Amino acid sequence: MRNFNFSAKGFTVIELVVGLIIFAILALTILQRLVSLENDAKAAVLAEVAGAMKDSLQLINAKAISTGKADGEQTISYNNVDLKLYNGYPLIDGSSSFTEINEQVSAWLDIDIVDRNTARNAHDAARFFSDKWSARNRMYIFFSEDYEQKSVNFQCQVMYENQIDGEGFRVEVLDSAC
Repeated sequence: MRNFNFSAKGFTVIELVVGLIIFAILALTILQRLVSLENDAKAAVLAEVAGAMKDSLQLINAKAISTGKADGEQTISYNNVDLKLYNGYPLIDGSSSFTEINEQVSAWLDIDIVDRNTARNAHDAARFFSDKWSARNRMYIFFSEDYEQKSVNFQCQVMYENQIDGEGFRVEVLDSAC
């Protein structure tokens, strides 16, 4: 009589299922962290844009002061573009076209940006696009990849507003939806 000695040389179904579950949990955790890193990166880029915007606005204001054009509505030439000013800071005029708003923003902010209409037709035309809210005389900078989600309430943008009722300007970074 022969004595057969069977020794297991593989994994049981239970061991395979447990391994797959552990692998799936790890993959989901890593994927969630990667998405979070992308969102954090977009928020950091918006913060950099806002910082550069604030620095540029201070330079424009210094030029307005030095040329005696820091009070009321004025116009100065800045980087070969005529900028409308109010109290020494760029005036976002809601009646201006999207192209005019973008031309002015491009003069004082050195980023890869196109106007809203260009971005609508080609989401990859530039990294950012500018938009405006005519009724509030505000200007917005969005990521072109977010064109379909954009609105004044979309929380992944930089907003600029010349303080008509007060002094200076307001730059606000909204990044909770990045």
